[in-house]
Amino acid sequence: MIGGESKISYKWIADTSYMWLVWARKYKAAAFLPEHRFYGDSHPKRDMSTASYQYFSIEQALADLRNFILNINEEFFPNVKTRWIMFGGSYPGLLTIALLA
Repeated sequence: MIGGESKISYKWIADTSYMWLVWARKYKAAAFLPEHRFYGDSHPKRDMSTASYQYFSIEQALADLRNFILNINEEFFPNVKTRWIMFGGSYPGLLTIALLA
């Protein structure tokens, strides 16, 4: 699940009754919940000046997701052909579709 326009709630990954985690367990899949930059505790710069908001765009969010996938694949699945299933509602749903484009 992709984080969006709010702070991530850890219950979304810890509560194993959520259907997406039930499916992950059933199909022996890893589950991740990356937080969107500038929401929650994820800030690319310490200062929150106007200048730092140049890093707050859909393009940057998509680049973060691409880098997240590459890093996870390299670190945890180096010799495996991985398949990713991503989803989200509202803005994270838009990011999911844009990432596929």
